[in-house]
Amino acid sequence: MKIVVVNKHPKDALGGSEIQSDRIAARLLHRGHEVLYAVAKPGSETRDVPYRTRSLGGVLDLRRMLRTERPDVVYWRYNRSMLLAAALCCRRLGVPLVFAISHVNDVRRWVRVRRNLRPSHPLLFLRHVVYIVKHTLSARINYAAFRYVSGFTSVAAELLERLPAACRSRSRHIRSIAGALEAEAFAWPRPYAVWVANVKRAKNPEAVVRAAGLCRGIGLDFLMVGRIQEASYAYLARGGGLPENLHFLGSRTPGQVEGIIAGARMLIHTCHPEGFPNVFIQAWCLGKPVISLNYDPDGVIERERIGYLSGDLPAMAAQIRRLHDDGKLRMEMGRRAAGVACGLFDPERNIVELEAFLAAVVADHSGGTGDGNG
Repeated sequence: MKIVVVNKHPKDALGGSEIQSDRIAARLLHRGHEVLYAVAKPGSETRDVPYRTRSLGGVLDLRRMLRTERPDVVYWRYNRSMLLAAALCCRRLGVPLVFAISHVNDVRRWVRVRRNLRPSHPLLFLRHVVYIVKHTLSARINYAAFRYVSGFTSVAAELLERLPAACRSRSRHIRSIAGALEAEAFAWPRPYAVWVANVKRAKNPEAVVRAAGLCRGIGLDFLMVGRIQEASYAYLARGGGLPENLHFLGSRTPGQVEGIIAGARMLIHTCHPEGFPNVFIQAWCLGKPVISLNYDPDGVIERERIGYLSGDLPAMAAQIRRLHDDGKLRMEMGRRAAGVACGLFDPERNIVELEAFLAAVVADHSGGTGDGNG
């Protein structure tokens, strides 16, 4: 098959969705398919990757690309950005589009746009209000694209249940792909827990600060890794007034992040519900338990006993203390986590499942049953 993958690229925006798109493109290429990665919002033209890339400027650029490339299928992992226009364009050109759901907002009729509405200046407040209104309306309009999408995949089965009933018959739960990174050596003078995310309101970084404060005096540091994406969190980099056991490391390369997680006692996660965080899989592959404040995707954490779902900060602090103090429990959870990661997120099996689903969508579309999907 000739497959176009659409998303931002991890060379430009390092997030779980982008990392998964890169792995999928590389593995589909390895399996003999022709793969083009259409890079949305490109930040660089230099990417050392095995597959072809092409910058995607907008819908008109997408139309030109599809007419030139004539792919068998488009694998769209760029959330609902431009989705309606892209789906209509693909339909008109006879190319099936598969929408890869990677966030809970991908399946909500009305998305929740989290933004700081207490900025220091009235003009900033107005900018945030305009941003929220614009993105909320845009996402609602793009929800109409589901009628024209040929197939849906999701990294979390629970997200497929949120699809309209008419869409579920053409959906498939396909888990993420684990991937080994070369870890860079990292040394820290004391035991630590690590938090990894881009620093913005949706990731709830202030909860890490409070959790660190609740765990003062137990001999455990809290390391925060990520790029600050909203100015209201610049205080983390300045460091003043933070708990003495909290240390903000800022942005790090994937290899550095791997090394930091490898040396941690546990991964803590405070983000609001999303999809299936790639950092969970990364930590489990390294044999690290995960303590999540707000959600447990598909119930994996509690079912497999590879961490904790907290629900509130006092419970999270107690769970952190328990894993810090009980080395035997921590090691048992870590061993189970590594086994679960190898089983659920096996790269070969999961890429074969995706390949088969894409082939089925192409065959269904070629047979005349995929046009419109209304």
